[in-house]
Amino acid sequence: MAKYSTNPTLYDDCLRISLSKLKELGYVKSGCHFSGTLNWNRNNRVIASISISINMEASPGYIGLEYKSNDEPMKYIIWLDAVPSNLNRGNILYFVCPSTGYRCRYLHLYHGRFVHRKAMDGAMYQSQTYSHKTRGLCKHLDNWKHIEALEGKLSNKYAKKWYNGQPTKRYKKVFDLYRQSRPFSIWDYY
Repeated sequence: MAKYSTNPTLYDDCLRISLSKLKELGYVKSGCHFSGTLNWNRNNRVIASISISINMEASPGYIGLEYKSNDEPMKYIIWLDAVPSNLNRGNILYFVCPSTGYRCRYLHLYHGRFVHRKAMDGAMYQSQTYSHKTRGLCKHLDNWKHIEALEGKLSNKYAKKWYNGQPTKRYKKVFDLYRQSRPFSIWDYY
């Protein structure tokens, strides 16, 4: 008898908030207060948006979210935590998950709330749902894409292959990578 499908929640399909994206947008600056909206797009269409307010005046700060989930208004605060960098270059900001208390860099929308991935029961990444044969095929196809990219670099019209009668370091490096990643061929020995 066939096995029933579990249809797990996929991390790749969930809407998520990342601190790196908020920093890139200029929303997170120490000593500042910011309010605005976050939008998620697919196929050049806005599929979701939320109101966000970030208060960094207090140390380390918090983020207020306001949105509707299944026509139910949601409004709550996500605290931030600053941890000293191991490189002695300031602090690293983390979200503090409202349901688990874990520090994280990404929060995923799960059952109407943004939470750490450990709060998502039975969730998986897309690649974890593939069979072993499919994983091997994907790895093989990725290798071919890599080979094609190297071939493009080798055959580039403006790439300097030789200088003063010897191959350039860049050309030699790319050519060695190409020979290592190419599958075995009997013509290599003739």
